Amino acid sequence: MTALAVTLAEAVLDAVNDADLSLEFTATRAYVPKFDQSVDGIQIKVVPASDPREPGTAGTDECATVVHVGVFKRLGDDVADELDEIDALLAFCEEIRAVLNRSRPADGVDAVCSLIVQEPIVDQKTLDESRAFLSVLACTFTGSVEVS
Repeated sequence: MTALAVTLAEAVLDAVNDADLSLEFTATRAYVPKFDQSVDGIQIKVVPASDPREPGTAGTDECATVVHVGVFKRLGDDVADELDEIDALLAFCEEIRAVLNRSRPADGVDAVCSLIVQEPIVDQKTLDESRAFLSVLACTFTGSVEVS
């Protein structure tokens, strides 16, 4: 049996990769999101982050599983274009949010994406030290899981 967090992360990965979004990207699943600074394009890492559960009804637990979607891109050399480039990447993050919001991405799992928190909106340390954009969408999937 696959862990619920892994099942949901795989489903999020598939949903993002299958979506028709405005920018080209490569999305992969990871446990430790490491981004390659030498890559020019957008990199997306999908990470199972947490899986808290509380007792539910007889035979089920209530879950609030969190999957992180990290969006990374090294910025161009022209600082004058930085605002426009970051604005476009934030709009791209909104596209990802629209794909996942209220979705039920995993077959056979009674969980819906009920909350998406984008934090940081733009990671200032990564921007300052690496001239790169990094934003994380924390997607919370709530629902019921059978207790075995």
